[in-house]
Amino acid sequence: MLMTAQFEVLGQIRINGIVLDVQTRKPLPFVNIGIRNKNVGCASDDDGKFSILIPELFVNDTLTFSMVGYADLELPVKKAIELNAMEFEMRQKAEMLRPVIISGRKFIEKKIGITKSATLFDFLDGSTNQHDIFEIAQLTRLNHRAAKITSVNLHVNDDRRDSGIFRINFYSYDGHMPSKRIVNKNIIQVHAIRDGWLKFDLSREDIRLDNDFVVGIEFIPPKDTGVARIYYEVKLGGPAKSFVRTASQGSWAIPPHHYRLFVTALLEDDTEKGSKDTDDERESVPLFRMYSEFVRDSFSIFVHLPQNYDGKKKKYPVVYVLDGNAYFDNVAGILKDKRKEAILVGIGYHNVMDMDSLRQRDYTFPKAGPNDTMPVSGGAVNFLRFIQEELVTKIDHDYSTLKGKRMLMGHSLGGYFCLYAFLSELHQKEPGFSAFVVASPSLNYCNRYLLDEFGKITNHQNHENVLLISFGEGEDKEDGLITTENTDNFNSFISIMSKPEFKNTTVTPLFFKNYYHMETAMPTFIKGIEQVK
Repeated sequence: MLMTAQFEVLGQIRINGIVLDVQTRKPLPFVNIGIRNKNVGCASDDDGKFSILIPELFVNDTLTFSMVGYADLELPVKKAIELNAMEFEMRQKAEMLRPVIISGRKFIEKKIGITKSATLFDFLDGSTNQHDIFEIAQLTRLNHRAAKITSVNLHVNDDRRDSGIFRINFYSYDGHMPSKRIVNKNIIQVHAIRDGWLKFDLSREDIRLDNDFVVGIEFIPPKDTGVARIYYEVKLGGPAKSFVRTASQGSWAIPPHHYRLFVTALLEDDTEKGSKDTDDERESVPLFRMYSEFVRDSFSIFVHLPQNYDGKKKKYPVVYVLDGNAYFDNVAGILKDKRKEAILVGIGYHNVMDMDSLRQRDYTFPKAGPNDTMPVSGGAVNFLRFIQEELVTKIDHDYSTLKGKRMLMGHSLGGYFCLYAFLSELHQKEPGFSAFVVASPSLNYCNRYLLDEFGKITNHQNHENVLLISFGEGEDKEDGLITTENTDNFNSFISIMSKPEFKNTTVTPLFFKNYYHMETAMPTFIKGIEQVK
């Protein structure tokens, strides 16, 4: 029997099958199989066989099979379940490729992307610990020059005992996310995993493009899911645009980091035109360092002004973003893309390596309990005083600001601190911030301390403000665990905010389906920036 459907675990149905070429009857390896934008999927193995678990709530959806060079096969999930045996047949398709005009101009080889290895911050790729394809991608800017792509390169940070299977994809860019495939080739490569630059040689593929594109690297899971994971390096800050999706047919998300990934290409030499390549390596440096008498430590302060800033004629709202080392450049890009005239202030630390432990110190209150595993914590009282009494005072003095239009945004523990600041302001006569943008706050911290404190509020607020708070559906399924704890905390908080005591607060809950914890930051910040007026 080639395909069977059965209830594997409570609430889920397993479908097994094989994917074949309809004409040759040969098995098709590494086909993307899943439900579009639901992050439910798998990939066929090198024998064309697959096995997929589908939650019952998706039985009215459509199962999609896709592979470069083949027409998509779509089948209602109910029909797949009802049939007792089936072979899934895919048909090759012919596509007209847009011609790329190659002039007689001289060509030079260039590297485009992030070409330097920092070896300071490693990212754990979970693609080899699941039964589905995992894809990372990055925007490559050609600046309207014709190019022949010769390689794609990714920095790997550790050796692995076996090889990895990868697929290289090319997509158009719609100004926000990867869009349609633009290279109709199924480029599969197998490589040994060694510490250093992993090179995907494309010199024989004859890939010619003449506009900005997104290059993607798919990590195809092996049959043996017990193999070691792949570590690869990321970069925080800078203008690069990166993307990730964690399932076949899944939706793209914007991570808070960039991949140390670059493309080599033979490009038209247009130096006589004076054109300059986008420097994805560049990242903003702090405008100044500021010592806090309250925290007894110094902070890196990043500042971005509107393009046509005129402090003599106009006052501007101010957006303060926590974890400035990681998020400042990204949020500055959002302000530019959304054409919002606001001053951006990033609050960061001396470097990325210090950031993790110091943010635990500054973003939390009270001190962590034994289950929170934080050696230094509980400093939110002093950190909030630093922001309100030292930093805001300086920014208001140095720039033309709208004092009633301040926004504070943060993610994870940074989101926790934003809620702590909001809680503190409920007892203040004068508001410090008019808006709080809170991405996936760590509501579990210290036995749900903040939830309990918000639940105790009985007095009415004296001033109006806005609270935008988000949560990712996948946050209860990370690290191999399936719980409802994070969902329950989020729902509890939203329920508390519906009390009459918070009638002056406009609450906007954001629930990102299929997004994991690290994927919620950027879409939440985008929604927050859209509220800037």
